[in-house]
Amino acid sequence: DCDTQNFQCAGGWMYEAYEYTQEHGIMLRGQYSHTYNPHPLKCAQTEEFHFKNTDQGEHDGMTNYEIREMVTQQPIGAAIYSTGMLQSYRKGIITEDYLHCSKENYEVNHGVVIVGFGSHTNEKVKGHCNDYWIIRNSWGGRWGEEGFFKLCADDPFTDKLPYGTCHINQYGTWPI
Repeated sequence: DCDTQNFQCAGGWMYEAYEYTQEHGIMLRGQYSHTYNPHPLKCAQTEEFHFKNTDQGEHDGMTNYEIREMVTQQPIGAAIYSTGMLQSYRKGIITEDYLHCSKENYEVNHGVVIVGFGSHTNEKVKGHCNDYWIIRNSWGGRWGEEGFFKLCADDPFTDKLPYGTCHINQYGTWPI
C-alpha cells in the first residue's frame, strides 16, 4: 500500500531520475551518445557531465507563493493527474473546467516540470483563469507549445481544487 503523503509512492520514477543523475550526472545535449540499445534499455555512458546532483528535495502541499519562489531559482518537478484530454492540448491555458482533473480522490499519474509562471493577457483559456504555470511535458517538441503547456494556477486548496489544478500543488520535488 502507498502512503498518499509520500511522493515516492505516488511517483517513484521522479526519485529514480534524481538517483540516476546523482550517480551519472546530466550531460549537455551534444554530449549524449546517439546510440541506444533497447535491450537492456540503456544509453551509452561517458564520464562527462554538465550537472550532478547530490540529493533531492521534496515539499508536499506547496503554496503558489512557495512554487513561484522556488521556480525563480530552478525548475520544480511535480506530479499531476493527467486525463486523456491533455493529449489534445495545442495552446492556451488549461483549466479544471476543461480537464476535470482535480478531484481529491484522484491519484497523480504523470510527472512534469514547472519552469515558470505568468498572468493571463490575451491567451486562449479553456475556462476561466488569471495566473498560470508554464510546464515542460515529456511528450516531445511536437506536442503542445513545443513540448510545454500552461496550467491554471488559480485557487489551490479550495473545495474545487484541493491540490491545485490537476494536483500540481500536491507534490513538488527538485534535485539538490
